Amino acid sequence: MSVFQSPILWIVVVVVAVAAIFLFINHRNPAARGGFVDYLTDPEDQEDSVKSQEREEAAVKAAQDWDDGKVASMTRRFVLEATSTHEVSDQIGILRSLGERTHPAVLNLLRDASLYDRLVKPDGEAMMAESPFNRACTLLGDSPGDESVKALAPFLSDRSPEIRRDASFAIAKTGSVTVAPLVRKAFSDPDEYVRSYALMGLGFAMDRSGLADTLRPELFPDVMHLLRANQNDDEAPDLLYRLDSTQATDYFLSPEVFTVESPILHEVLEVLAKRKVPVPRDRLQSLISGLEVGKLNHPKNYSLGEALRLLGQLQREEDRDFLQSRLTHPDERVAKGAAEGLLCSLGLEGLAERIWDAEKQSGYGSLSENQRLYRAVFLCDDEINNGGLAQFFANSSGDRWRDALAGFKAMGFEERLAVLTEAIAIFGSNGPSEDQRVRKDQLSRLMRRDDDLFDALDSRYYKSSEVMQVFASRFVLGNPEAFR
Repeated sequence: MSVFQSPILWIVVVVVAVAAIFLFINHRNPAARGGFVDYLTDPEDQEDSVKSQEREEAAVKAAQDWDDGKVASMTRRFVLEATSTHEVSDQIGILRSLGERTHPAVLNLLRDASLYDRLVKPDGEAMMAESPFNRACTLLGDSPGDESVKALAPFLSDRSPEIRRDASFAIAKTGSVTVAPLVRKAFSDPDEYVRSYALMGLGFAMDRSGLADTLRPELFPDVMHLLRANQNDDEAPDLLYRLDSTQATDYFLSPEVFTVESPILHEVLEVLAKRKVPVPRDRLQSLISGLEVGKLNHPKNYSLGEALRLLGQLQREEDRDFLQSRLTHPDERVAKGAAEGLLCSLGLEGLAERIWDAEKQSGYGSLSENQRLYRAVFLCDDEINNGGLAQFFANSSGDRWRDALAGFKAMGFEERLAVLTEAIAIFGSNGPSEDQRVRKDQLSRLMRRDDDLFDALDSRYYKSSEVMQVFASRFVLGNPEAFR
Protein backbone atom coordinates (compact mmCIF):
# COMPACT_ATOMS: atom_id res chain seq x y z
CA MET A 1 0.00 0.00 0.00
CA SER A 2 2.99 2.18 0.24
CA VAL A 3 2.71 3.01 -3.46
CA PHE A 4 -0.25 5.27 -2.88
CA GLN A 5 0.61 8.92 -2.65
CA SER A 6 -2.75 10.33 -1.55
CA PRO A 7 -6.45 9.65 -1.91
CA ILE A 8 -6.48 11.82 -5.00
CA LEU A 9 -4.33 9.20 -6.63
CA TRP A 10 -6.96 6.66 -5.67
CA ILE A 11 -9.26 8.74 -7.83
CA VAL A 12 -6.77 8.67 -10.67
CA VAL A 13 -6.34 4.91 -10.28
CA VAL A 14 -10.10 4.42 -10.43
CA VAL A 15 -10.34 6.61 -13.51
CA VAL A 16 -7.58 4.63 -15.19
CA ALA A 17 -9.22 1.36 -14.14
CA VAL A 18 -12.56 2.46 -15.57
CA ALA A 19 -10.80 3.51 -18.75
CA ALA A 20 -9.05 0.15 -18.92
CA ILE A 21 -12.36 -1.66 -18.55
CA PHE A 22 -13.86 0.54 -21.24
CA LEU A 23 -10.98 -0.21 -23.56
CA PHE A 24 -11.22 -3.91 -22.77
CA ILE A 25 -14.91 -3.87 -23.70
CA ASN A 26 -14.11 -1.94 -26.86
CA HIS A 27 -11.46 -4.51 -27.69
CA ARG A 28 -14.20 -7.13 -27.68
CA ASN A 29 -16.49 -5.00 -29.85
CA PRO A 30 -15.46 -4.87 -33.54
CA ALA A 31 -17.55 -1.73 -33.96
CA ALA A 32 -15.72 0.19 -31.27
CA ARG A 33 -12.02 0.15 -31.89
CA GLY A 34 -9.90 2.07 -29.43
CA GLY A 35 -7.17 2.18 -26.86
CA PHE A 36 -4.57 -0.57 -26.99
CA VAL A 37 -5.93 -2.02 -30.24
CA ASP A 38 -5.67 1.36 -31.98
CA TYR A 39 -2.19 1.79 -30.57
CA LEU A 40 -1.12 -1.54 -32.06
CA THR A 41 -2.83 -1.09 -35.39
CA ASP A 42 -2.15 2.60 -36.05
CA PRO A 43 1.51 3.63 -36.55
CA GLU A 44 0.53 7.30 -36.21
CA ASP A 45 -0.94 6.56 -32.77
CA GLN A 46 2.35 4.99 -31.70
CA GLU A 47 4.31 7.95 -33.05
CA ASP A 48 2.02 10.43 -31.26
CA SER A 49 2.53 8.55 -28.01
CA VAL A 50 6.31 8.77 -28.31
CA LYS A 51 6.16 12.49 -29.15
CA SER A 52 3.83 13.15 -26.23
CA GLN A 53 6.24 11.47 -23.84
CA GLU A 54 9.13 13.47 -25.27
CA ARG A 55 7.18 16.72 -24.76
CA GLU A 56 6.43 15.83 -21.15
CA GLU A 57 10.08 15.01 -20.46
CA ALA A 58 11.16 18.31 -22.02
CA ALA A 59 8.62 20.24 -19.92
CA VAL A 60 9.82 18.58 -16.72
CA LYS A 61 13.41 19.47 -17.59
CA ALA A 62 12.52 23.09 -18.38
CA ALA A 63 10.65 23.47 -15.07
CA GLN A 64 13.87 22.92 -13.12
CA ASP A 65 14.90 26.44 -14.19
CA TRP A 66 11.76 28.15 -12.89
CA ASP A 67 12.32 30.80 -10.24
CA ASP A 68 10.43 30.67 -6.93
CA GLY A 69 7.82 33.11 -8.15
CA LYS A 70 6.87 30.99 -11.11
CA VAL A 71 6.83 27.84 -8.98
CA ALA A 72 4.41 29.56 -6.59
CA SER A 73 2.24 30.87 -9.43
CA MET A 74 2.01 27.51 -11.19
CA THR A 75 1.33 25.72 -7.90
CA ARG A 76 -1.49 28.07 -7.00
CA ARG A 77 -3.00 27.74 -10.47
CA PHE A 78 -2.89 23.95 -10.34
CA VAL A 79 -4.44 23.72 -6.87
CA LEU A 80 -7.19 26.32 -7.30
CA GLU A 81 -8.00 26.26 -11.01
CA ALA A 82 -7.53 22.71 -12.29
CA THR A 83 -10.72 20.67 -12.50
CA SER A 84 -9.06 17.29 -11.91
CA THR A 85 -5.60 15.81 -11.66
CA HIS A 86 -6.50 13.33 -14.38
CA GLU A 87 -7.23 16.09 -16.87
CA VAL A 88 -3.97 17.90 -16.12
CA SER A 89 -1.66 14.91 -15.66
CA ASP A 90 1.10 16.78 -17.49
CA GLN A 91 0.96 19.58 -14.90
CA ILE A 92 1.07 17.25 -11.92
CA GLY A 93 4.09 15.51 -13.43
CA ILE A 94 5.91 18.81 -13.79
CA LEU A 95 5.01 20.10 -10.33
CA ARG A 96 5.83 16.83 -8.58
CA SER A 97 9.23 16.86 -10.25
CA LEU A 98 9.90 20.11 -8.34
CA GLY A 99 9.51 18.31 -5.01
CA GLU A 100 9.53 20.47 -1.91
CA ARG A 101 9.86 23.68 -3.91
CA THR A 102 6.06 23.67 -4.24
CA HIS A 103 5.47 23.27 -0.50
CA PRO A 104 5.65 26.95 0.58
CA ALA A 105 2.94 27.89 -1.92
CA VAL A 106 0.79 24.92 -0.92
CA LEU A 107 1.07 25.75 2.79
CA ASN A 108 0.23 29.41 2.16
CA LEU A 109 -3.01 28.27 0.54
CA LEU A 110 -3.85 25.88 3.37
CA ARG A 111 -3.17 28.52 6.04
CA ASP A 112 -5.46 31.07 4.39
CA ALA A 113 -8.71 30.68 6.34
CA SER A 114 -10.57 32.71 3.73
CA LEU A 115 -9.87 29.96 1.18
CA TYR A 116 -11.11 27.06 3.33
CA ASP A 117 -14.53 26.67 1.71
CA ARG A 118 -13.04 26.90 -1.75
CA LEU A 119 -10.34 24.36 -0.90
CA VAL A 120 -12.75 21.68 0.32
CA LYS A 121 -15.42 22.17 -2.33
CA PRO A 122 -15.35 19.43 -4.99
CA ASP A 123 -14.84 20.62 -8.55
CA GLY A 124 -17.89 19.89 -10.70
CA GLU A 125 -20.59 17.31 -10.19
CA ALA A 126 -18.72 14.26 -11.50
CA MET A 127 -18.88 11.04 -9.49
CA MET A 128 -15.13 11.21 -8.90
CA ALA A 129 -14.88 14.97 -8.48
CA GLU A 130 -11.98 16.15 -6.36
CA SER A 131 -11.29 19.29 -4.40
CA PRO A 132 -8.38 21.76 -4.44
CA PHE A 133 -7.38 20.37 -1.03
CA ASN A 134 -6.90 16.93 -2.57
CA ARG A 135 -4.56 18.42 -5.16
CA ALA A 136 -2.69 20.38 -2.51
CA CYS A 137 -2.02 17.21 -0.54
CA THR A 138 -0.81 15.48 -3.67
CA LEU A 139 1.87 18.14 -4.05
CA LEU A 140 2.98 17.70 -0.44
CA GLY A 141 4.09 14.23 -1.50
CA ASP A 142 5.69 11.67 0.78
CA SER A 143 7.50 14.17 3.02
CA PRO A 144 5.09 17.00 3.88
CA GLY A 145 7.39 18.43 6.57
CA ASP A 146 6.71 19.26 10.22
CA GLU A 147 5.59 22.79 9.33
CA SER A 148 2.60 21.40 7.44
CA VAL A 149 0.96 19.80 10.50
CA LYS A 150 -0.61 23.00 11.83
CA ALA A 151 -1.84 23.98 8.34
CA LEU A 152 -3.43 20.56 7.79
CA ALA A 153 -4.99 20.10 11.23
CA PRO A 154 -8.26 22.03 10.60
CA PHE A 155 -9.10 19.79 7.65
CA LEU A 156 -9.14 16.72 9.91
CA SER A 157 -12.49 17.99 11.24
CA ASP A 158 -14.10 18.54 7.86
CA ARG A 159 -17.48 16.93 7.24
CA SER A 160 -16.23 15.29 4.06
CA PRO A 161 -14.49 11.92 4.61
CA GLU A 162 -12.48 12.49 1.42
CA ILE A 163 -10.98 15.64 2.94
CA ARG A 164 -10.34 13.92 6.29
CA ARG A 165 -8.65 10.99 4.54
CA ASP A 166 -6.14 13.21 2.75
CA ALA A 167 -5.57 15.25 5.89
CA SER A 168 -4.93 12.18 8.05
CA PHE A 169 -2.56 10.74 5.45
CA ALA A 170 -0.49 13.92 5.08
CA ILE A 171 -0.38 14.61 8.81
CA ALA A 172 0.77 11.09 9.66
CA LYS A 173 3.38 11.12 6.88
CA THR A 174 5.19 14.00 8.60
CA GLY A 175 6.10 11.72 11.52
CA SER A 176 6.35 14.87 13.63
CA VAL A 177 6.45 14.75 17.43
CA THR A 178 3.30 16.88 17.44
CA VAL A 179 1.01 14.53 15.50
CA ALA A 180 0.02 12.01 18.21
CA PRO A 181 -3.27 13.76 19.17
CA LEU A 182 -4.20 14.25 15.52
CA VAL A 183 -3.41 10.67 14.60
CA ARG A 184 -5.53 9.48 17.54
CA LYS A 185 -8.34 11.62 16.22
CA ALA A 186 -7.98 9.96 12.83
CA PHE A 187 -7.95 6.51 14.46
CA SER A 188 -11.30 7.30 16.11
CA ASP A 189 -12.89 8.51 12.87
CA PRO A 190 -16.06 6.62 11.86
CA ASP A 191 -14.76 6.31 8.30
CA GLU A 192 -12.60 3.22 7.86
CA TYR A 193 -10.47 4.87 5.20
CA VAL A 194 -9.60 7.85 7.37
CA ARG A 195 -8.20 5.40 9.92
CA SER A 196 -6.50 3.42 7.18
CA TYR A 197 -4.81 6.45 5.66
CA ALA A 198 -3.47 7.50 9.05
CA LEU A 199 -1.90 4.06 9.45
CA MET A 200 -0.43 4.21 5.95
CA GLY A 201 0.92 7.69 6.61
CA LEU A 202 2.81 6.47 9.66
CA GLY A 203 4.21 3.67 7.52
CA PHE A 204 5.45 6.25 5.00
CA ALA A 205 7.17 8.18 7.80
CA MET A 206 8.85 4.99 9.02
CA ASP A 207 9.96 4.08 5.49
CA ARG A 208 12.03 7.24 5.29
CA SER A 209 13.12 7.00 8.97
CA GLY A 210 11.11 10.14 9.64
CA LEU A 211 9.00 8.94 12.56
CA ALA A 212 9.81 10.71 15.82
CA ASP A 213 11.10 8.21 18.41
CA THR A 214 8.58 9.34 20.99
CA LEU A 215 5.69 8.38 18.71
CA ARG A 216 6.46 4.66 18.85
CA PRO A 217 5.52 4.09 22.52
CA GLU A 218 2.85 6.81 22.32
CA LEU A 219 0.92 5.28 19.44
CA PHE A 220 1.50 1.57 20.07
CA PRO A 221 -1.54 1.30 22.42
CA ASP A 222 -3.72 3.14 19.93
CA VAL A 223 -2.86 0.77 17.09
CA MET A 224 -3.37 -2.14 19.48
CA HIS A 225 -6.82 -0.76 20.27
CA LEU A 226 -7.73 -0.78 16.58
CA LEU A 227 -6.81 -4.45 16.38
CA ARG A 228 -8.70 -5.39 19.53
CA ALA A 229 -11.72 -3.60 18.10
CA ASN A 230 -11.24 -5.61 14.88
CA GLN A 231 -10.73 -2.43 12.88
CA ASN A 232 -8.32 -1.83 10.00
CA ASP A 233 -6.75 -5.25 10.39
CA ASP A 234 -5.31 -5.05 6.87
CA GLU A 235 -2.79 -2.38 7.89
CA ALA A 236 -2.64 -2.31 11.69
CA PRO A 237 -0.80 -5.61 12.42
CA ASP A 238 2.28 -4.77 10.36
CA LEU A 239 2.43 -1.22 11.70
CA LEU A 240 2.13 -2.55 15.25
CA TYR A 241 5.09 -4.83 14.57
CA ARG A 242 7.12 -1.95 13.15
CA LEU A 243 6.36 0.23 16.17
CA ASP A 244 7.60 -2.41 18.64
CA SER A 245 8.43 -5.86 17.29
CA THR A 246 8.83 -7.48 20.72
CA GLN A 247 5.54 -6.29 22.16
CA ALA A 248 3.72 -6.97 18.92
CA THR A 249 5.04 -10.54 18.69
CA ASP A 250 3.96 -11.21 22.27
CA TYR A 251 0.49 -9.99 21.42
CA PHE A 252 0.32 -11.94 18.15
CA LEU A 253 1.27 -15.18 19.91
CA SER A 254 -1.07 -14.61 22.84
CA PRO A 255 -4.09 -16.90 23.39
CA GLU A 256 -6.27 -13.95 22.43
CA VAL A 257 -4.92 -13.85 18.88
CA PHE A 258 -3.12 -17.11 18.05
CA THR A 259 -6.26 -19.16 17.77
CA VAL A 260 -8.55 -20.41 15.02
CA GLU A 261 -11.36 -18.23 16.33
CA SER A 262 -9.41 -14.95 16.14
CA PRO A 263 -10.92 -12.53 13.56
CA ILE A 264 -7.46 -11.10 12.84
CA LEU A 265 -5.56 -14.40 12.64
CA HIS A 266 -4.88 -14.29 8.91
CA GLU A 267 -3.45 -10.77 8.99
CA VAL A 268 -1.30 -11.58 12.03
CA LEU A 269 0.08 -14.79 10.48
CA GLU A 270 0.84 -12.84 7.31
CA VAL A 271 2.92 -10.34 9.28
CA LEU A 272 4.73 -13.09 11.20
CA ALA A 273 5.61 -14.80 7.91
CA LYS A 274 6.59 -11.57 6.18
CA ARG A 275 8.85 -10.61 9.07
CA LYS A 276 10.16 -14.19 9.39
CA VAL A 277 9.30 -14.43 13.07
CA PRO A 278 10.03 -17.99 14.30
CA VAL A 279 6.83 -19.41 15.77
CA PRO A 280 7.05 -22.43 18.12
CA ARG A 281 6.57 -25.55 16.01
CA ASP A 282 4.15 -27.24 18.40
CA ARG A 283 1.90 -24.20 18.39
CA LEU A 284 1.95 -24.02 14.61
CA GLN A 285 1.10 -27.70 14.30
CA SER A 286 -1.79 -27.31 16.73
CA LEU A 287 -3.09 -24.27 14.85
CA ILE A 288 -2.83 -26.03 11.48
CA SER A 289 -4.74 -29.02 12.85
CA GLY A 290 -7.47 -26.72 14.08
CA LEU A 291 -7.69 -24.86 10.78
CA GLU A 292 -8.02 -28.10 8.83
CA VAL A 293 -11.08 -29.15 10.79
CA GLY A 294 -14.48 -28.33 9.31
CA LYS A 295 -15.35 -26.17 6.32
CA LEU A 296 -12.38 -24.30 4.90
CA ASN A 297 -13.87 -20.97 3.83
CA HIS A 298 -12.48 -17.45 3.86
CA PRO A 299 -10.50 -16.37 5.87
CA LYS A 300 -9.61 -19.84 7.24
CA ASN A 301 -8.02 -20.83 3.94
CA TYR A 302 -5.80 -17.74 4.00
CA SER A 303 -4.82 -18.44 7.61
CA LEU A 304 -3.96 -22.04 6.79
CA GLY A 305 -1.84 -20.98 3.83
CA GLU A 306 0.16 -18.53 5.99
CA ALA A 307 0.53 -21.13 8.77
CA LEU A 308 2.03 -23.59 6.26
CA ARG A 309 4.41 -20.90 5.07
CA LEU A 310 5.49 -20.28 8.67
CA LEU A 311 5.98 -24.00 9.23
CA GLY A 312 8.31 -24.12 6.25
CA GLN A 313 10.30 -21.16 7.56
CA LEU A 314 11.37 -23.33 10.51
CA GLN A 315 13.31 -25.45 7.96
CA ARG A 316 12.62 -28.76 9.69
CA GLU A 317 13.19 -31.77 7.46
CA GLU A 318 10.44 -33.73 9.19
CA ASP A 319 7.84 -31.19 8.03
CA ARG A 320 8.60 -31.46 4.31
CA ASP A 321 6.46 -34.50 3.56
CA PHE A 322 3.55 -32.80 5.33
CA LEU A 323 4.00 -29.65 3.23
CA GLN A 324 4.42 -31.74 0.08
CA SER A 325 1.08 -33.43 0.73
CA ARG A 326 -0.64 -30.01 0.82
CA LEU A 327 0.68 -28.99 -2.61
CA THR A 328 -2.31 -30.72 -4.17
CA HIS A 329 -4.84 -29.15 -1.82
CA PRO A 330 -7.99 -28.12 -3.72
CA ASP A 331 -7.92 -24.64 -2.18
CA GLU A 332 -5.54 -22.38 -4.10
CA ARG A 333 -4.50 -20.33 -1.06
CA VAL A 334 -3.57 -23.45 0.89
CA ALA A 335 -1.64 -24.94 -2.04
CA LYS A 336 0.26 -21.67 -2.48
CA GLY A 337 1.11 -21.55 1.20
CA ALA A 338 2.42 -25.11 1.11
CA ALA A 339 4.53 -24.30 -1.98
CA GLU A 340 6.01 -21.21 -0.32
CA GLY A 341 6.63 -23.20 2.85
CA LEU A 342 8.51 -25.91 0.98
CA LEU A 343 10.70 -23.36 -0.76
CA CYS A 344 11.48 -21.75 2.60
CA SER A 345 12.21 -25.14 4.16
CA LEU A 346 14.85 -25.87 1.51
CA GLY A 347 16.42 -22.41 1.68
CA LEU A 348 14.99 -21.36 -1.68
CA GLU A 349 12.85 -18.46 -0.50
CA GLY A 350 13.31 -15.26 -2.50
CA LEU A 351 14.54 -17.07 -5.61
CA ALA A 352 12.50 -14.83 -7.95
CA GLU A 353 14.22 -11.73 -6.57
CA ARG A 354 17.64 -13.38 -6.86
CA ILE A 355 17.01 -14.27 -10.49
CA TRP A 356 15.80 -10.73 -11.23
CA ASP A 357 18.85 -9.21 -9.53
CA ALA A 358 21.18 -11.49 -11.49
CA GLU A 359 19.46 -10.50 -14.74
CA LYS A 360 19.75 -6.80 -13.96
CA GLN A 361 23.42 -7.17 -13.11
CA SER A 362 24.61 -9.50 -15.85
CA GLY A 363 21.77 -9.85 -18.36
CA TYR A 364 19.21 -12.48 -19.21
CA GLY A 365 21.79 -14.60 -21.00
CA SER A 366 23.77 -15.01 -17.77
CA LEU A 367 20.95 -17.04 -16.20
CA SER A 368 21.00 -20.82 -16.23
CA GLU A 369 18.53 -22.57 -18.51
CA ASN A 370 16.13 -23.42 -15.68
CA GLN A 371 16.32 -19.88 -14.34
CA ARG A 372 15.48 -18.50 -17.79
CA LEU A 373 12.48 -20.81 -18.07
CA TYR A 374 11.26 -19.74 -14.62
CA ARG A 375 11.75 -16.04 -15.38
CA ALA A 376 10.12 -16.26 -18.83
CA VAL A 377 7.06 -18.10 -17.54
CA PHE A 378 6.32 -15.50 -14.87
CA LEU A 379 6.98 -12.59 -17.25
CA CYS A 380 4.53 -14.15 -19.69
CA ASP A 381 1.95 -14.76 -16.97
CA ASP A 382 2.25 -11.20 -15.64
CA GLU A 383 1.80 -9.68 -19.10
CA ILE A 384 -1.20 -11.85 -19.98
CA ASN A 385 -2.90 -11.16 -16.66
CA ASN A 386 -2.28 -7.45 -17.09
CA GLY A 387 -3.31 -6.97 -20.70
CA GLY A 388 -3.78 -10.28 -22.48
CA LEU A 389 -1.72 -12.14 -25.03
CA ALA A 390 -1.58 -9.07 -27.28
CA GLN A 391 0.28 -7.18 -24.58
CA PHE A 392 2.68 -10.07 -24.04
CA PHE A 393 3.61 -10.20 -27.71
CA ALA A 394 3.75 -6.40 -28.05
CA ASN A 395 6.14 -5.86 -25.14
CA SER A 396 9.79 -6.84 -24.77
CA SER A 397 8.83 -9.85 -22.65
CA GLY A 398 7.54 -11.40 -25.85
CA ASP A 399 11.15 -11.68 -27.07
CA ARG A 400 11.34 -14.68 -24.76
CA TRP A 401 8.27 -16.51 -25.95
CA ARG A 402 10.28 -19.64 -26.76
CA ASP A 403 11.54 -19.85 -23.17
CA ALA A 404 8.02 -19.19 -21.88
CA LEU A 405 6.67 -22.00 -24.03
CA ALA A 406 9.43 -24.37 -22.92
CA GLY A 407 8.91 -23.31 -19.32
CA PHE A 408 5.17 -24.02 -19.31
CA LYS A 409 5.94 -27.44 -20.76
CA ALA A 410 8.78 -28.22 -18.31
CA MET A 411 6.61 -27.22 -15.34
CA GLY A 412 3.80 -29.55 -16.36
CA PHE A 413 1.19 -26.98 -17.37
CA GLU A 414 -1.40 -28.24 -19.82
CA GLU A 415 -4.14 -25.61 -20.01
CA ARG A 416 -1.79 -22.60 -20.08
CA LEU A 417 0.63 -24.37 -22.43
CA ALA A 418 -2.19 -25.08 -24.87
CA VAL A 419 -3.28 -21.43 -24.87
CA LEU A 420 0.22 -20.11 -25.54
CA THR A 421 0.84 -22.75 -28.22
CA GLU A 422 -2.33 -21.77 -30.08
CA ALA A 423 -1.50 -18.07 -29.79
CA ILE A 424 1.96 -18.64 -31.24
CA ALA A 425 0.48 -20.61 -34.13
CA ILE A 426 -1.56 -17.54 -35.16
CA PHE A 427 1.69 -15.93 -36.30
CA GLY A 428 2.37 -18.74 -38.78
CA SER A 429 4.65 -21.76 -38.91
CA ASN A 430 7.70 -19.84 -37.66
CA GLY A 431 5.84 -18.18 -34.82
CA PRO A 432 6.31 -14.52 -33.86
CA SER A 433 9.62 -12.80 -34.37
CA GLU A 434 11.95 -12.55 -31.39
CA ASP A 435 12.67 -8.96 -32.38
CA GLN A 436 10.14 -6.70 -30.67
CA ARG A 437 9.83 -4.18 -33.49
CA VAL A 438 9.27 -6.86 -36.12
CA ARG A 439 6.87 -8.72 -33.84
CA LYS A 440 4.82 -5.58 -33.22
CA ASP A 441 4.50 -5.12 -36.98
CA GLN A 442 3.34 -8.74 -37.29
CA LEU A 443 0.86 -8.19 -34.47
CA SER A 444 -0.43 -4.97 -36.00
CA ARG A 445 -1.15 -6.66 -39.31
CA LEU A 446 -2.94 -9.55 -37.62
CA MET A 447 -5.04 -7.29 -35.41
CA ARG A 448 -5.99 -4.97 -38.23
CA ARG A 449 -7.72 -7.97 -39.75
CA ASP A 450 -9.26 -9.11 -36.45
CA ASP A 451 -9.05 -7.05 -33.28
CA ASP A 452 -10.72 -9.90 -31.32
CA LEU A 453 -7.83 -12.13 -32.30
CA PHE A 454 -6.86 -13.31 -28.80
CA ASP A 455 -10.11 -12.83 -26.88
CA ALA A 456 -11.09 -16.49 -26.64
CA LEU A 457 -7.55 -17.54 -25.75
CA ASP A 458 -7.29 -14.82 -23.11
CA SER A 459 -10.53 -16.05 -21.56
CA ARG A 460 -9.28 -19.62 -21.42
CA TYR A 461 -6.03 -18.51 -19.81
CA TYR A 462 -7.81 -16.51 -17.11
CA LYS A 463 -10.09 -19.44 -16.31
CA SER A 464 -7.25 -21.95 -15.96
CA SER A 465 -7.32 -23.98 -12.75
CA GLU A 466 -3.54 -24.45 -12.83
CA VAL A 467 -1.97 -22.49 -9.93
CA MET A 468 1.18 -20.76 -11.15
CA GLN A 469 3.07 -20.80 -7.85
CA VAL A 470 2.36 -24.49 -7.25
CA PHE A 471 3.49 -25.70 -10.68
CA ALA A 472 6.53 -23.43 -10.62
CA SER A 473 7.47 -24.53 -7.10
CA ARG A 474 7.33 -28.18 -8.10
CA PHE A 475 9.72 -27.36 -10.93
CA VAL A 476 12.08 -25.57 -8.55
CA LEU A 477 11.90 -28.38 -5.99
CA GLY A 478 12.84 -30.82 -8.73
CA ASN A 479 15.88 -28.72 -9.67
CA PRO A 480 16.89 -27.06 -6.37
CA GLU A 481 20.58 -26.52 -7.17
CA ALA A 482 19.70 -24.36 -10.16
CA PHE A 483 17.92 -21.88 -7.90
CA ARG A 484 20.14 -21.51 -4.85
